[in-house]
Amino acid sequence: MYKKLKLLSVALLAGGAVAAQAPKLDYTIEGTIKGLPSGKIYLAVFGPGQGDSAVVTNGTFRFKGTLSEPSPLILSLEKQYVNQPMYLFFSDGGNVKVALDKHNLDDGRVQGSQATKDFDLLEKTKQPFDAQFRKLFQSADSDTTLAGKEKREKERRRIYSAREAAIEGFIRKHPSSPVATYATYRNFLINEAKLEDLSRLLSPEFDYTSYGQEIKNAIANNKKLAIGNTAPDFTQNDTLGNPVTLSSFKGKYVLVDFWASWCGPCRADNPNLVKAFSAYKDKGFTILGVSLDMPGAKARWMKAIHDDGLTWTHVSDLKGWQNEVAKVYGIKAVPTNFLLDPNGKIVAKDLHGDQLQKTLSEIFDRS
Repeated sequence: MYKKLKLLSVALLAGGAVAAQAPKLDYTIEGTIKGLPSGKIYLAVFGPGQGDSAVVTNGTFRFKGTLSEPSPLILSLEKQYVNQPMYLFFSDGGNVKVALDKHNLDDGRVQGSQATKDFDLLEKTKQPFDAQFRKLFQSADSDTTLAGKEKREKERRRIYSAREAAIEGFIRKHPSSPVATYATYRNFLINEAKLEDLSRLLSPEFDYTSYGQEIKNAIANNKKLAIGNTAPDFTQNDTLGNPVTLSSFKGKYVLVDFWASWCGPCRADNPNLVKAFSAYKDKGFTILGVSLDMPGAKARWMKAIHDDGLTWTHVSDLKGWQNEVAKVYGIKAVPTNFLLDPNGKIVAKDLHGDQLQKTLSEIFDRS
């Protein structure tokens, strides 16, 4: 099974500012690849860094270069590696040896530094859960009913929670490794409580990295958008091109919902939003959808609104992850939402599944 980049609901591989005193990490990668006596192999670097290519001769290849920070690396037979077979590993400099098979590229073997070994262990820790995710997604066409979708979403959340717990366990066992800092960034950037908790364990040695900086920025942003604070006001155009301002909804409870037509978890959760909206729209509740759809995707955005029955107000600048409102709110994954009270203060965050219904019931149905 091919190892693929998870582009889901997470804003990936941000390049963050790197301190001027960042060390330069020289590396050498020596590899063999079964089934490919000659050809070309490509190296890609996550975060700041340049890709490279090497000629395969007699089933062997070699790379030599410098990293600006400890980084995950990708080896692929295709220059454009997204959705292609790849081998993922980690380097903080030094010598790395890799043994690959052309016909099963993601099942390689690697030898290198302790950080390389740590990352290999982390990948093996995640594998059982990723296999469960693949099986779940492959079953999506077997039951397209609302009940089937809700059942799959419940199972997705169960797998996600178990996977997250396993990754957290790795971080707690290896807090001084750069892999722990990277894993915290990749897996807990949108989990406010866990992010701050785990960040206290991490080695400050890797604060300079792009992912270390992202962690610090996210924690600062979480404090700015803490429960009890006033949500930043904004104006963005609706589907007809008319400007809509958040503060115009004052006097109502407003769920500011960041989503996108391409986001599977968003679409799976939309029936819960429809249910909540229908139940409380006449009691002082509304939803303001902010779409992270891409340039040129207005038709797909509007089709998703129609198909999912989302009859509330929607805005977007169609800039994808560069959506100006999303940047102000520090959005790193979708779906993400904020519940505001009638004065515009944040009273809850990330209400998904039946959590939104329960929270609104506590607000509106109390005697």
